[in-house]
Amino acid sequence: MAAQLVSLIKSSSPESTDSRVKVRYLSLLDVFGSAEQLPILRELIFDPLESYHVRVNALRVAKRFGLALPSHEFIQLGQQTTHQDASELSLSMLFDFAKLESFDDLMKEALLRLSPEERSRLLGFPFDVPQPLEMETWLFEHWHQFDRHLMEAPDAGDSEDVTINTRVALVHWGRPEAWQLLREWSKGLSDERLRALLKRLSWAGCEVVAQLARTSSAIHHEAAEGLLLPFNELLAHWGEEGLLHRLDRVVQAAHVPHIAPRGIVEPPMFFSRAVELLGEWEVARHRVLYRHLCDFGMALDVRLILYEQLRKHEPAAAARWALVALRYPQNMELLRRVLAHFMVQPPTAEDQPVLQAALRATDPLVQLPALAGLLTLGESGPGWVDRLQTLSNAEIHGLRLLAIAGLLRSGQRERRDAFWRLFIDESDMKIRNAALRCLAGLNAEDKRALWLNGFAKVPATPGGTPPRSKNGRAPKSAFEALSWSGDEKHLSRLLGLRLKGVIRQAFDDHFRHHLARQEGEPVAPWPPRKTSERWCETCLLYE
Repeated sequence: MAAQLVSLIKSSSPESTDSRVKVRYLSLLDVFGSAEQLPILRELIFDPLESYHVRVNALRVAKRFGLALPSHEFIQLGQQTTHQDASELSLSMLFDFAKLESFDDLMKEALLRLSPEERSRLLGFPFDVPQPLEMETWLFEHWHQFDRHLMEAPDAGDSEDVTINTRVALVHWGRPEAWQLLREWSKGLSDERLRALLKRLSWAGCEVVAQLARTSSAIHHEAAEGLLLPFNELLAHWGEEGLLHRLDRVVQAAHVPHIAPRGIVEPPMFFSRAVELLGEWEVARHRVLYRHLCDFGMALDVRLILYEQLRKHEPAAAARWALVALRYPQNMELLRRVLAHFMVQPPTAEDQPVLQAALRATDPLVQLPALAGLLTLGESGPGWVDRLQTLSNAEIHGLRLLAIAGLLRSGQRERRDAFWRLFIDESDMKIRNAALRCLAGLNAEDKRALWLNGFAKVPATPGGTPPRSKNGRAPKSAFEALSWSGDEKHLSRLLGLRLKGVIRQAFDDHFRHHLARQEGEPVAPWPPRKTSERWCETCLLYE
């Protein structure tokens, strides 16, 4: 396959071939290729007649196969112009696409030709591609000695330069020079700007914030107000009742933006940290979280976040709450959103009674995710097949599809045609994936028969593309179905469609999944997830 792709690339001249076609070949080469294809990739990278998009994507694939460029080639690419579009590969952009072989005086001179702002951004926004540590060290030392002085101090206003300087110090807080600057700058900031700085620093962890807070009582006070200190330090500062009251106030403040006119009230800056504490601290769960979760007057978004924390830290309690909540109509919208998670996240055994109760509800938006969850858990027992028979006649398309998938799994092979028609016409990817997960236990013979019979009954459209649904589009579900079957003929057909551009880049993960499976490598459960550092072909080409 790699040899075929190389042949297609070589036969596609820059003057006569749409960039989209060549990028498509490069995307597939990322799946099927290896270091053996580096020579052709280097040709594309350094060809000034090639478009920006082709060269960038060739760089990304080559980097994955181990290409590292010496300084003189790096600089050459940064200075080269192309003839097909206005986008150019600047030196600062290249660090996100290609790997530098080593840091030397030639690269140092090139970096000195950049502006202080450009060099500082290289420090403040870590590279997508790991670069030599020596270069980062040199950039930081140059920033500390020279570049930061050429930009405004961080307490002088809200200019972009201020943001760059502060960001560099925060990103590199582990360096003694950066830490000293953070200590100095924090002492001269207003309360509002200090809160913002502490919030940015909190990504490194509460212990790091605590280190800075210990240098000043004012900083310690702001960190405690923002709940950014470790739990034991917060408890020592507030006391148990005081900390519970503070958490309660933050939750109430999070509710206000949802009832005020849009944009009038900002959500509390430290709500996410408060939610973490509510989940981790058992006393707070019992005395604050439960109360607001059960409050019909609390904003729906806030209640959902509180439920998610409860389920994360105490799933059995979350299931008990949901079972009781089903009795109250005021909870239905919240429970729809809670249950919707089971369309993409597998339920646990604790959720089973909740899902069974939700399936008995009359609201199809509650029944649908409940059925998906129960099928995932392998629900069976007396009356289960009869319940699926009833739901297979439901008005909601997705309910019928999932019910028939369950009946197919129970052995009713005569349901294949009905399943196929519903699957092709289903527009919701989450429902399609739930149906496929339900049928994952079918044996290979039944899987093959299911898809072969389905495609045989609906004639293909001109060009060999999959059958179209009643709304006139070639459904993604048809491609997913062929891939899920795992049949080599089906995969070959899909690959042909991908080469023609019928299928977009997102499907390449399916090819990567099956290639790994055929080579005996461990693969994740269906559906295929992102398995490689890739780029967005559609975004790059503005399709």
